Amino acid sequence: MSVGAKPVFVDVDPHSYQIDVSKIKSAITSKTKAIIPVHLYGHPAEMNPILEIARENHLKVIEDNAQGLGAEYLGKKTGSFGDISCLSFFPTKNLGAFGDAGMVVTNDPSLAERMRMLRTWLEEKILFRGSWLQQPTRCFASCDLAGEIPAS
Repeated sequence: MSVGAKPVFVDVDPHSYQIDVSKIKSAITSKTKAIIPVHLYGHPAEMNPILEIARENHLKVIEDNAQGLGAEYLGKKTGSFGDISCLSFFPTKNLGAFGDAGMVVTNDPSLAERMRMLRTWLEEKILFRGSWLQQPTRCFASCDLAGEIPAS
């Protein structure tokens, strides 16, 4: 949200407590950049239809795997489907740490490099896209320690 993103919430399925896949398409607009399924209480979101919707709409999938660590969807571990998977190690999460902690994982080398550039809070880095002759893009990382509700 610090980059101007506005979350658009999609209701949950009352039986699974996961994002209601049938309601995702109606929430997508021209401004939509990603779908963020939350694997809650060890119960995975329905990833195949979510990935299909994302592909059809050229969207990224960012898995919130903070409470899905170790869960599986159709024999594959949660956190391994999307472009990025986020884990929180806040003390109330499944794998808690002493204080605030977290991890972001990806198997996309360009996203991994971008995340490495962002991991140092409040530090400005210069990112060069392609040739060193091209205009550099400034990338700012910040941390506001927002707490559980805004961060989830």
